[in-house]
Amino acid sequence: MPPQSYTKPGLLLCEGKNDQHVIWALCEAHGISETFSVQVPSQLNGTEADGIDAVLASIPGYLKRTEIRNLGILIDADDKLEQRWQRLRQVLTDESKRPVLPPLPLPEGTVVQRDDTRRVGAWLMPDNRLHGKLEDFLLALAPDRSNNPQLSEVDAFLPRVPPPRFEDKDLAKARIHAFLAVQAEPGKPLGQAVTARYLRPDAPTAAGFVDWLRKMFQVA
Repeated sequence: MPPQSYTKPGLLLCEGKNDQHVIWALCEAHGISETFSVQVPSQLNGTEADGIDAVLASIPGYLKRTEIRNLGILIDADDKLEQRWQRLRQVLTDESKRPVLPPLPLPEGTVVQRDDTRRVGAWLMPDNRLHGKLEDFLLALAPDRSNNPQLSEVDAFLPRVPPPRFEDKDLAKARIHAFLAVQAEPGKPLGQAVTARYLRPDAPTAAGFVDWLRKMFQVA
């Protein structure tokens, strides 16, 4: 169940704590004021469940909370961008009794005005267009990504790792954590890596996401 009280006019739901800490780091780097809370379902309802299913299940309850004026939803596209978008779209349609989201996510992130004062929006990691996840978004923040010697070494090393090894679907996770493992302070968590600028908070991909946050939560 949702908490008994809620103190901020905006709520951004995300799948897990890594997303949460990355968003906090980006907000700090860009000076975004705390007009909204970033939460994962388990922190809000006292369960152990996180991930896309928990996010989708929690949405109807928060849409009914009159004190939450702006509700943002952040989920990974994984390899099912269109399918995941349609699942989210159906949840919002069922709650509102009418279509809320467009048929496909907008490249710049989707924000929809529900009435004069309330809005709902969504961002599919990494960029609303490509299949992928948070780690793909973060790889795009690597300095000089197309010509980064550390990332090049990581990409040369990973195919040589003998089995048992990570599954293909987890390649982005392996790449980002291997990249962070060879920095001056090895192994920083993802959010701290943004703060330390091993991952650039001013990269174009990050700037696009931050622009969506500003629009979604009406931050100057």
